[in-house]
Amino acid sequence: MGGGAFMQASAQGEPTLNTPRMSPGEYRTLKQHYLTKLQQYFPTGKVVCLTEAPEKTDYGDIDIFVAVDKRVNFIDVANYLGATGVIYHSSKKAQKCTMAVPKDLVPSSRPVVEYKHIDMNNDRKPEVSSAPVSREEYAQIDVEIVHPELLEWYTFYSSYGDLVGLLGRIVKNLWFTTSDRGFWLRMKELDYSKTVDDPKQVMSFLGLSVEKYDAGFRTLDEMYAWIGACRLLSVEAIKVKRDNASERYKEKKRTIFTKFFKEWLPAHMDMDLAEDEEEWNAKLQQLRQMHLEEAIDFFSIREEYNVKHNAIVLQMNNAMAASLLKPFITQHSGRADKQLTEIMRAFRRYVGVDASGNPYVLRRPHADVESQLHLLLGEDFESLADPKGTSEWVKEHWEELRSLERQRVKA
Repeated sequence: MGGGAFMQASAQGEPTLNTPRMSPGEYRTLKQHYLTKLQQYFPTGKVVCLTEAPEKTDYGDIDIFVAVDKRVNFIDVANYLGATGVIYHSSKKAQKCTMAVPKDLVPSSRPVVEYKHIDMNNDRKPEVSSAPVSREEYAQIDVEIVHPELLEWYTFYSSYGDLVGLLGRIVKNLWFTTSDRGFWLRMKELDYSKTVDDPKQVMSFLGLSVEKYDAGFRTLDEMYAWIGACRLLSVEAIKVKRDNASERYKEKKRTIFTKFFKEWLPAHMDMDLAEDEEEWNAKLQQLRQMHLEEAIDFFSIREEYNVKHNAIVLQMNNAMAASLLKPFITQHSGRADKQLTEIMRAFRRYVGVDASGNPYVLRRPHADVESQLHLLLGEDFESLADPKGTSEWVKEHWEELRSLERQRVKA
C-alpha cells in the first residue's frame, strides 16, 4: 500500500489517520516491536517481515507475513496490537489487512475502528477522505496470512521490492512466469499448470547464488549485480516488450525496475540485437526450447509435462479439425446456431477414424476429450487431409449423427 491506505479510507465520525513515511530508525524499532507482538499472538505460527530494497531513505509501511493454517479474526489481532484502525482486504482465498498503530508504541485506549476503503471515482483516481486528518501519527502495517508451506516462496517473492519482478521480466519471454504462487513453466500452446515454490531451487535453476541472496544486499548495485548473473538473461528475450498497462506502470513508477533496464543493464551488457529480425527471433525460439528442456529435467517433471503437453496438443488439434468441419456441416445441413451446436457435438462423439484416415460412424459414443476428429487433419495439422472426401462424407452422414446424439440425450 506504500503507507497511503488510510488516506483512501474512512470510518463514520472518525478522522483520517495520518500515516507519514517512517525514517529508517522508526522503521527498525516499530518492525521489531510488532514482529514480537505478532509472534506472541501466534505462538505456533511463524511471523516474518519482508526485506526491503537496499538504499531506502524512508518507509511507507511494514509488510509482515504470518504462517498459520486457519482463518484469522483481524479485529482481535488489531486489538491485541493496540491498533487504532484496521482495513480488511480479505476474500475467501486471501487473508489480508492493513492496520494503523501508534508510532509512539502506546496502545490505543479504545477498541480498534474498522475503516472502509474509498472506491475509485469515474476518472479512475483515488478519492481522498473529507474527514480531518489526525494530529497523532501512525505507522501502517500490512499483515497477510499465508499457508505455512507457501511462506518461504511468499517471502522470496515479495522481498527486496522489485527483485523478483526484475527476474520475471528477464524470463517472461522464455516461457517462464513468476507469481506469488510460484515459478511457472509455460507452454507455447497454453500455460502449464506446474509450479515450483522452493526459492532455493528456483535460484539454482536460474544460476543465482543462494548464499549471496541469504547474506543480503547493502546497495542497489549489489542487488543488480546478483540479478545480472541470471544465466537466462539474454538481450533477445528482454528486448521483446509487451505494451500493456502493467509494463508502462513499472517503467513510470517503479524506479528500481526502470534503473535496472535503462541504466545498469546497458552499462554491463551489449544490448545490440542482430539487424535481421528473423535472425534474432530464431535465436529467441532456440533459447526458449533449450531452457524449456533444461527446466523439465532440472525440476524432474518430464513424465507430468509429457502427459499434460500431449493432452493440450490433442485438444487443440481436435478444435482445429472441428473448425474446419464446421463450414461443411453448415453447408450440407443448412442449420445454424443451436442446431449446429448439436450437430457439432454429435461429430465429436460419434465420428471414428480408421487406420487409413477414413471417417466412420461409431455405434457407441465416446467423450468429447476422446474425440478422433484430429485424425482427419493433414501433416501440417492446420488443414484437412482430404477436404473433398470429408465434405462428401459429412453430406451423407450428418443426419445420422444428429439422430444418434438426440437418442443419447433422450436416453
